[in-house]
Amino acid sequence: MKSESLLYDFNMNLPNPVNFKDPKSGKYLFANALSATLVGVKTPEQMVGLTVRDLNFSRSQSQWGKALAEKIAKMDWLVQQHKCRTDDTAAFLKPDGILIVETVTKLPILGTRGKLTGIATLNQELTHRLSHHLLYGLYKNICGRKIAVQKILRHLEIESYFFAPPTEAELLTLFERVTGKTDKEIAKLHGVSVRTTETHFINLRSKLKGDVLSDIVYLLKNPNHVIDTI
Repeated sequence: MKSESLLYDFNMNLPNPVNFKDPKSGKYLFANALSATLVGVKTPEQMVGLTVRDLNFSRSQSQWGKALAEKIAKMDWLVQQHKCRTDDTAAFLKPDGILIVETVTKLPILGTRGKLTGIATLNQELTHRLSHHLLYGLYKNICGRKIAVQKILRHLEIESYFFAPPTEAELLTLFERVTGKTDKEIAKLHGVSVRTTETHFINLRSKLKGDVLSDIVYLLKNPNHVIDTI
């Protein structure tokens, strides 16, 4: 009992989301607070007894939610069939509407005679390492273009600098400036004229609350945003 208590305390205090589920029923047997929060359940105790099909993203009408549930179910099936570790990457919206991208690792928990007694899931967040272009692309795939612009402004905490949202072209031009590209380089990359790129910046400035473009560029510069594809 003491060893079980120590294991419970260890898992509850891990810095990453972790949960265990029954391999036959697919029901969660344990989850730490981070795992429960991640999937929109108030407490770890409320997650116990649920399956992935009971979680909000799985029950939503969106295709991405159903696809994510199918991906998780497939990973569980692979662990069941082969009794070996499996890894994948998943992107979804947290209950507050902010995107999160994580590597998901599933491990078989084996009992006597190699019998599969449980499936452990550990998550490692990658969101802080994604490029701005990739973040925007993921939001667009999940939410659609119109909403994606607003979503990423909020995600990057620059929404308050705008009194009107930029167009997609203006937003992407801004992201190129953050990487240090000149107008000429941006124009070549996007297959447009330098004049068009200059116009994007003029329009972008007209939607800002004051002369704060350089401030936004400074805020968004982050050498950790290096992942361009998942």
